[in-house]
Amino acid sequence: ALAELAAAMPNFDWFTVVVDEASGHGRIGYVTDHLSADDLAGGDVDVYVCGPPPMVEGVRRWMTGVGVEPKTFLFEKFSSTTEVSA
Repeated sequence: ALAELAAAMPNFDWFTVVVDEASGHGRIGYVTDHLSADDLAGGDVDVYVCGPPPMVEGVRRWMTGVGVEPKTFLFEKFSSTTEVSA
């Protein structure tokens, strides 16, 4: 669905990031490890973040720290209802 949105909307961009180094995913670490202030076009962007509360707040703090305030900051915070074993 996201790839279809990107095809229909030339200025739409998205990417995923995972923390697990063993995952083989192309982007490892935290979302903010893979962003720069330039990616946010001086705030002329709408940002949507979905993840656990510490991640969402981390992205918000990072944007403030680099001096970027997006036009819109939308988010969904979620938590596991059960503990995940390591």
